[in-house]
Amino acid sequence: MDLSELTPGVVALTRRGDIAIVVEHKPANVKYPVLYCINAKGKRYKGATHEFTQVIGQVNVAEFLAACKTDPGHSHDGTDLDFLVPPQLKGVKIGDTIKIRGRSGEESVEYRGYNRNCPKNCLSIRKGGKDYKGPLSILVPATSGAPT
Repeated sequence: MDLSELTPGVVALTRRGDIAIVVEHKPANVKYPVLYCINAKGKRYKGATHEFTQVIGQVNVAEFLAACKTDPGHSHDGTDLDFLVPPQLKGVKIGDTIKIRGRSGEESVEYRGYNRNCPKNCLSIRKGGKDYKGPLSILVPATSGAPT
């Protein structure tokens, strides 16, 4: 990843599997240009661009930092925060039918879940009574705002 992708407000996965929220970036700092938080306790970490693997969302930095100050003991682990869900899966619930690109073209499958800790094969689906995992890139974008 490069610094242009890691702008303030970006939610990205680190190589360790943590979800990081970029709160600031300083291009002048060549070694560690990215400042990020991995929970709502407000502790900031310095990082290099190679420490991040994938951008998974966007948040409002001011709202996030305000939430850190008002509720510092609450850990933002993704169980109650909508901003940690990738945009492709917004509004999709477990059991909904989604479309993916399979070997035989587009197919309708049952959505079984999203594992943010496994960035390579984070999407769980069920097809023909069997469970499979795959990357987000197999999703066919919805033509409207509603899930397919």
